[in-house]
Amino acid sequence: MIARLSGTLVDRSAADVVIDCNGVGYEVRCSAYTLNQLPALGERVVLRVYTHASENSVSLFGFFDAAERALFDHLITVKNVGPTTASTILGGSTPRDIATLISREDVGGLTRIKGVGKKTAELLVVELREKCELLLLSWNASGEVRA
Repeated sequence: MIARLSGTLVDRSAADVVIDCNGVGYEVRCSAYTLNQLPALGERVVLRVYTHASENSVSLFGFFDAAERALFDHLITVKNVGPTTASTILGGSTPRDIATLISREDVGGLTRIKGVGKKTAELLVVELREKCELLLLSWNASGEVRA
């Protein structure tokens, strides 16, 4: 399983990047949050990675920081929220803001995020409220995981 990629950012599209790691280009799906944090093409980049293997494909999902990866890991445990949907949700705001919406049971705020309908928002609140409260406690003011 691939957990981390370190290399040169060589290509970028609306939802994917390609990272060259010693001559091998890895296509990685990223949220809008991560895409906004990335350096310019040709620069060095390090991403945390979730490897999703299905019957006929292997997909990589990349995260700029540990907070985003931690929230992603929780999101994909919710019924009908797979890696692609979780990545879309993470593109709606910062990990801290999304975790705050969930912990405050703000269904209306969650439904304003692309890809989140009322039913999904309610499931996120029911299944992740306490976990998001703990995540928020584990992050410092800038949204990074406390050491």
